[in-house]
Amino acid sequence: MKLRQSAMNAWDILNRPIDTWAMLDKSIYVGDRLRANLKALTYAGVFTAVLGIALLIFNLSTKQWVMAGCAVLTSVFGAACAFLAGVVKNRRLAILSPTLFCAIVFAVYTLTGA
Repeated sequence: MKLRQSAMNAWDILNRPIDTWAMLDKSIYVGDRLRANLKALTYAGVFTAVLGIALLIFNLSTKQWVMAGCAVLTSVFGAACAFLAGVVKNRRLAILSPTLFCAIVFAVYTLTGA
């Protein structure tokens, strides 16, 4: 009996990494946590879009054309994040939007020396 029980425990130990890997593939954002996260992403997107419009007005008034282009990108990606989180309810795409924004805009800022 003890030998059989120890063999079962060994089998459980061997299956533990497989079970753990299956658990890691699941999202932790479900239910209320998902709704709260999507709401926060929507607010962040709206804030970013409004900030981009304010930056656009400032850059156009000072005739900084490259920076005005970055301000347009700021408002577009902010609006995209708000739309994807608030309307489409797709968290992964909503997170991808600010990531692409940072990659593009910071590259332009760096290359233009602004």
